[in-house]
Amino acid sequence: MKKRIVVWIGAAAIAFAVMCLGGCVFFMQNDVPPASLTSGPDSVIPGGGGEITASNTAEYEFTPDRSGIWLFRMTVTNDSFSNLEIINSEGGFVANKDGRLGDYHSFIAEHLDAGRTYTINAVKQTYAAGTPGDYTLSVSLAEEIPGGGGEVYVDEITVYTFTPDRSGEWTFRTYDNGDCDPSLVVYEPDGGLSVYDNDGAGDRNALLTERLEEGTMYLVNVYMKLYEQGSYTLSVEFSG
Repeated sequence: MKKRIVVWIGAAAIAFAVMCLGGCVFFMQNDVPPASLTSGPDSVIPGGGGEITASNTAEYEFTPDRSGIWLFRMTVTNDSFSNLEIINSEGGFVANKDGRLGDYHSFIAEHLDAGRTYTINAVKQTYAAGTPGDYTLSVSLAEEIPGGGGEVYVDEITVYTFTPDRSGEWTFRTYDNGDCDPSLVVYEPDGGLSVYDNDGAGDRNALLTERLEEGTMYLVNVYMKLYEQGSYTLSVEFSG
């Protein structure tokens, strides 16, 4: 009788030990913090920028190879709404925009530092559960208008950098191709200057003349009204 009791107690102890071990293993597995989101090669945006097409909300990592004004565009299909945000390595918000492009697309122009890692959250929301469709996220460095001025062809909302080679009055003007109504904003990244025009040149073209300082970088934002598509030319000239 005693032997049977000892055997029974021994078996129970072994079973209890196995349960504890399993519970401990389960606890350890669930106590590990979740890993960063990975979605194949699209989880990291190359340092020189690029374009990604995806279907679901995703978190991307971006470490720019150059300091400067970087442009982020998120375009979505019908029945979708986009939200785009940039977070720095300390967890602070750098920018957060939604629907700025019209048709529920998003656009951000922001100065980022080379070698610093940022998190790009691309959020796609749909009006009906299960609505299919992809979005495209493109990342590029803002193009530069030569310091002496010039002309550039524009067919989408964008931002250019402009560092004048002399101080004085500079004139910015759009020439549309008859199928859009462009607007124009010239501003300093720190908010020191911000001027806007829509139809100052007549015929739905924008015109701005402003005193700018040599060696100071300005941002030139050119865009069309919501839901419009078309193309136009942006001219930048020194006017004295």
